[in-house]
Amino acid sequence: MKYKITEVTNSSSANFIITFKSNDDLEVEEFKDIFNEFLERHRSKFPDLRYWDATDVKKTGSRFFQVTEWTSMFNDQMDIPEYIRWLLIDSFLKGMIHYYDLGPAGLEVTNFEVRPDSEC
Repeated sequence: MKYKITEVTNSSSANFIITFKSNDDLEVEEFKDIFNEFLERHRSKFPDLRYWDATDVKKTGSRFFQVTEWTSMFNDQMDIPEYIRWLLIDSFLKGMIHYYDLGPAGLEVTNFEVRPDSEC
């Protein structure tokens, strides 16, 4: 997996962009269904955390999707949505912890970027 964090000045708004690869050539709505199920499982385990709605989903190619989340303040890693941090850990460990079971759903994180608003 590739990681890229463009210089984001302290206390700036930022976009988190996650690219997923699917085993199947899904339509956007099919991907959203799988991803929303994942978010609901996460919310049930950590109900007190703040959540984003992952409504900004686009298909970027055959079997590739991007989910973009936004925060008004990006000071450090604690401003990255919790579910994204877990996805990154799980992806880094190549699914060893199987926390979210995206593998059986045929999804894999292939890229993660943080960009300031000025670049999006």
